[in-house]
Amino acid sequence: SKAKERVVMTAFTFDLLVVCTALVEAAQRGIDVCLYVDKKHSLSGTTAAQMDRLESLRSLGVEVFLTGGVLSSGIQHSKTLLCDDHVIVGSTNWTTSSRQNQEISMLVRLNESGAHAFEKRLELLKSQSEEFSSTERRVGQTVREERDARAASVPAAERYRTAKRFSIARARSAQKAQQ
Repeated sequence: SKAKERVVMTAFTFDLLVVCTALVEAAQRGIDVCLYVDKKHSLSGTTAAQMDRLESLRSLGVEVFLTGGVLSSGIQHSKTLLCDDHVIVGSTNWTTSSRQNQEISMLVRLNESGAHAFEKRLELLKSQSEEFSSTERRVGQTVREERDARAASVPAAERYRTAKRFSIARARSAQKAQQ
């Protein structure tokens, strides 16, 4: 809400409504707002609301890019938020579920050389990117709907069998029972 010139966000995955709203509000104030998200995860990942959020951002004035990171075979895994000359660098995904995690982020005010280095990184990222469009939204949404349909066809007792088998909570309960 305090940006005066531009906001650039990078994310592996994204669906946090409060951040989406803030990005749109900045764009509507005339601020240059841009979001880079990982292409592979955006099109085939499990973040349920990601396609809707990206489409909403795009339709309301935020530039949204899909990218593979700085190497063609890599992923865009950084989690940063640049507001003018300040940048937040962190480990948390910009998602609803990640708000419950213990994550560490750092706010840095960039000096001239830091701003130049960050700008070079953003230029490289943009050169590896493509604009998000309604076509990608349809692709990503279809993948999620098909996956949900397959999951719904699995009996409830079987649905989380692997997760339960490797559950830390289950192992802790068993350990306490033995004590």
